[in-house]
Amino acid sequence: MSLQHHLSVMLGDWLVVEGMDASGFVIRPTAGARVRILATEASLSEYAARNAADGLMALGDVGDDSSGVLAALALLSVHIMETIEAQDGDAVTLLSVANGVLSVQRTRSRVAE
Repeated sequence: MSLQHHLSVMLGDWLVVEGMDASGFVIRPTAGARVRILATEASLSEYAARNAADGLMALGDVGDDSSGVLAALALLSVHIMETIEAQDGDAVTLLSVANGVLSVQRTRSRVAE
């Protein structure tokens, strides 16, 4: 199973996952707009390699994987969920995994004064 598929399955426990392709996929929170996740196999592999130790420390072995790759992806899924849940009026529109980190793009909502 690809890293992209593992991540989509982990997120699928909380969100609706749609439209997976080589560049990533779309997730839809139960209340809110769709969020595009740009996460290629290569970027997820780099992320997992950089964050495997943190994943293992936070979550221990995930599944039968003692390398920390799946633990890093599980930790990433938690970060994605926390980012979406903590929008505070700024809608998350794009999440991207690149250079071993998760980046967030938000669209500011207008507040009536």
